[in-house]
Amino acid sequence: MKATFGPNAKRLQSAYPGSKQKNRQFDQIWQDEQGNIHILEAKGGASTLGAAKLDGEVVQQGSPAYTSKVIGEMNKWFDDNMDQLTRQQKRDYQHTLDMLDEQRDTLQYKVVRQHINDGGVPTGVQVTGYDVKPSSQRY
Repeated sequence: MKATFGPNAKRLQSAYPGSKQKNRQFDQIWQDEQGNIHILEAKGGASTLGAAKLDGEVVQQGSPAYTSKVIGEMNKWFDDNMDQLTRQQKRDYQHTLDMLDEQRDTLQYKVVRQHINDGGVPTGVQVTGYDVKPSSQRY
């Protein structure tokens, strides 16, 4: 991803430190050389976008509501588990949460899909961007 975001891009902590939990977090979060935050969700083959319930409604990956929900769940996880983390894990994860909060209105959200042919051979990568700004939320 450094080739995409620049040689000085930084990968931020997206996984829950010390946890095997894989849902309700972003696959990767990067900060490019200009300081912009990029959320990447990886999909392989014919897999579809995930969804979650929010206030009784289903919201899909790539929507402002889903993005806000995951950020909220990341914050809650951190609050509930911070006592079990090392000082460095706390610092790294807090930095990620701060960047997501500070740049909420300018986050870049991309789904990276690896296509596979019928023989199981990767054939190409497709990147689709989504507008996840809170102002884009449809009610």
